Amino acid sequence: MNFFKILALCSVTHVALFASENMSRSKSLSNQELPSQSRDTQSLSDVESDGQESDHSSEMSKASAPMEFGFKPAESQELSSPERFKQIKASPEVARNETEFWAHQLSEHALFLHLGLEEPQFKKRGLEFHKRFEAFRKNMSDKTINQILPLIKELRAYQMDVITTLKSGKWIGWIFPSWAKHITGELDYFVDKLNNVPYSAEREVKFWDKVNSDHAALEARLLDPKERELSIKADETSQKIAQIATDSEEAQFIKLSLMASKELDAFNKQTGDGIKQNKIQSTIHPMLLEHVMREGKRSIEILTKLQKQDSAKQGQKDQGQNDQDQVDQDEEVEEEQETIQE
Repeated sequence: MNFFKILALCSVTHVALFASENMSRSKSLSNQELPSQSRDTQSLSDVESDGQESDHSSEMSKASAPMEFGFKPAESQELSSPERFKQIKASPEVARNETEFWAHQLSEHALFLHLGLEEPQFKKRGLEFHKRFEAFRKNMSDKTINQILPLIKELRAYQMDVITTLKSGKWIGWIFPSWAKHITGELDYFVDKLNNVPYSAEREVKFWDKVNSDHAALEARLLDPKERELSIKADETSQKIAQIATDSEEAQFIKLSLMASKELDAFNKQTGDGIKQNKIQSTIHPMLLEHVMREGKRSIEILTKLQKQDSAKQGQKDQGQNDQDQVDQDEEVEEEQETIQE
């Protein structure tokens, strides 16, 4: 198997991760320590109640199913509507920030499709899109940024052709339908941002939980079989991230997601260092590792911002309650004084 076939398999394997989950051999993540960013940061496993251990296996089984983005399916006509690709509606600052990040990711998605597909025309189109995205990135400016939308529209049509062909049962290469849908979900998120589509905090967090859950599971499947403990740790991390939105109270939702993102980032860095130093054996290519970690760090930036906003709102709410309590107390004092005077 040549170098490019190995890279292709690396790039697509994170869909196969959903195919089988042998949880009978796994220890609870709460009994394993994930790398910590800070001694002051509570680990994700620490926030779980000891009383939940009896339900651990059944919950993990449910979590082993693939997470969905929670939005419209990739086949939705609304998502492919020409109106979504006409003009950038986000502010120049937001548009540039999103484009600088996602143009890079979509370029690599096209490259991974090129490497993973064997059907000649699909393979050729993947490489062409990669080159076009790289050319756009090289020449991107405030004047040329609007050129990204027509390019994204064409890329989406290409990816939907891949998805449709795969769903028909025709073998065209090493790409799984779920993975093609995964990268299309990320593309649709990018288009939403360029169209200034409002995202609630919950919707934003669910998107990044989906991304991070997939990445952790991907790493579990790309580690050498002898790296059993690391693989189990990554696998269970994936499942715990998938459970956050289901099992957590709203007040803890953002906090737990951010905590999980930081722990996963630390785990990925530790694993990456081990691979570079030849201490950990895997099939993870440096390009794929960088791709995954880039999105992980992006999630940390966004979730940190959301947590600050949530804390500020909670602070205002608490202050308002304190002010009301003071008013109530003052009124009680006045009533007592009036009673005494009478």
